[in-house]
Amino acid sequence: MTVNFQSLLSKPMDSVKRPTAKPAGTYFGRIVGYKFDESKQKKTPLVKFEIGDMQPGPDIDAAQLVDAEGQPLDLTKWKPSTDFYLTDDSMYRLKDFLDSLGVSIEGRSFGEAIPEVKGRPVQMTVTMTPSDKEEGVFYNNISQISGPAEA
Repeated sequence: MTVNFQSLLSKPMDSVKRPTAKPAGTYFGRIVGYKFDESKQKKTPLVKFEIGDMQPGPDIDAAQLVDAEGQPLDLTKWKPSTDFYLTDDSMYRLKDFLDSLGVSIEGRSFGEAIPEVKGRPVQMTVTMTPSDKEEGVFYNNISQISGPAEA
């Protein structure tokens, strides 16, 4: 894909706003993709899962789902992601995650099972973390993620 810098740089600066952090709580979504990568600092191998189709859970007050101007947050644009490290001491977490999604894990390799996650529903707990660089700025993190809880 070729980047069109002319288009990007012609955008009026007045139209650019900092994204609003989503309120902490439970969200539901679907795995929309995955990619294999390395962590930035230590170059640890990982798999990154991107989540889409975000919906707030019952513990999130609809009044909190607004930006600084009082406009409703567009959760369709929110694509949070979560990483699972591919190290001997960490891969059990990925195995547990795949199992929670209903992916068959018995007798299979990670390489066989991971492609099956696309489209699977997830439930996650999202937290708000203060920026260590900017006062009053918060970012969202996924603190827990799994297949949806059974009703």
